[in-house]
Amino acid sequence: TDVNFNVAGKFGNAGEFNGSTSSILLPNTMFNTAGVLSVSVWFKTTEANGYGIVLANRYGTHTFFIELYPNGTLQAGNWAGGTYNISTTSTVNDGNWHHYAYVNNSGAISVYLDGVLENTGTQTFLSQTIANGNQIGNYDVSNSEAFDGQIDQMRIFDSALNASQVTQLYEE
Repeated sequence: TDVNFNVAGKFGNAGEFNGSTSSILLPNTMFNTAGVLSVSVWFKTTEANGYGIVLANRYGTHTFFIELYPNGTLQAGNWAGGTYNISTTSTVNDGNWHHYAYVNNSGAISVYLDGVLENTGTQTFLSQTIANGNQIGNYDVSNSEAFDGQIDQMRIFDSALNASQVTQLYEE
């Protein structure tokens, strides 16, 4: 809802999210619950004052989120917070297109930014069954963490991508 698809994207058109009410609802059964998956996405934002959910998975046994943080980094978290969040080291809120890849290989997490491995870590995942909890650009609790910017070419894989596969997605 409230996503403008008539804006130039990295490839063709992108979804423009307004930072308050925009979101794309995904099916509850969308994500691999075995704990092995990858997400690839192009995005751009200038948001400097708040949080912005790029992707929320809140239904299943391995729930997670990808979110812009106020310090300008992207964090992959698992709703438990604290040390379970794995952040990029570079800031991404400069108004340029960036490619981000999140790879979960049974709890071993790798995050890539613009084709380069930025950080690794481990996560323990929580089981949640929140109806309508899988969304692009927002999540079900409130609009206070809605994404403000553009999202393009989000892809979700039921496998753990390797570094050369991530590079290939970045270079296409």
